[in-house]
Amino acid sequence: LVSKGQSFSSRNFSCSGVEGILRFWPNGFYNKTQESRVFLDAKQNRGGAKKSSWCAVGLFLPRGCHLLLRFFVGDEKSETREVYWNDHCGVNQIWMPEATRP
Repeated sequence: LVSKGQSFSSRNFSCSGVEGILRFWPNGFYNKTQESRVFLDAKQNRGGAKKSSWCAVGLFLPRGCHLLLRFFVGDEKSETREVYWNDHCGVNQIWMPEATRP
């Protein structure tokens, strides 16, 4: 069982000469401690991060990569998003679906 806030990763893959991984958080992106800290300020823009989302999926690529992408989980799909990768995780490279657990 994977705890809330914990993820597992795909094997490394290569596409057009760039290596990356997918990460999946099957029980939500935030653990209990993170939820209370991150969502303390209700006015803060979290780029689509949701406290109540049952899962999250993210794409991790090397610095300097730039893609238009869309995530899919079950019947849900994200909007098309433009993502630039730098040295840390950005809000557009992770998606949390609106739907309840299937």
